[in-house]
Amino acid sequence: MNKITTIKERIRQFAEKQNITKELFFSSIGMTSANFRGNKLNRPINSDAIEKLVSVYPNVDLHWLITGEHKKEVVDALNESAAVYKKETITSDILALRNGQEIIMRQNAEILEKLNRGILKDLIKAEKDSVGKSKTNKER
Repeated sequence: MNKITTIKERIRQFAEKQNITKELFFSSIGMTSANFRGNKLNRPINSDAIEKLVSVYPNVDLHWLITGEHKKEVVDALNESAAVYKKETITSDILALRNGQEIIMRQNAEILEKLNRGILKDLIKAEKDSVGKSKTNKER
């Protein structure tokens, strides 16, 4: 196993696994990506940055961040929690989409009903006008 040797390298690895750009990730912890490359990569990171990382990303494994080693129990718990979270998130997203779809379908039905009523009114009015004009022309 290729052990990542510094905390900054592990933070960089963690950043790569997030679903956001590195710039956004580093900005979210009050730093820039420049602090994680070149000569700055070998400089120590301050505790404020680690505190900010943990507060913004509570799923980071602190034991791994500090030592570079995963605790089996922690990894299993995080994987299980992530799976449950993903399932719950996906389920709630699906429900929200279904609710939104039902609302849109009701609104579309209302619009079509109003449109049809309006078209029928216009047709009835046009027919009445046509009949009225015909009677007027015959009376002349």
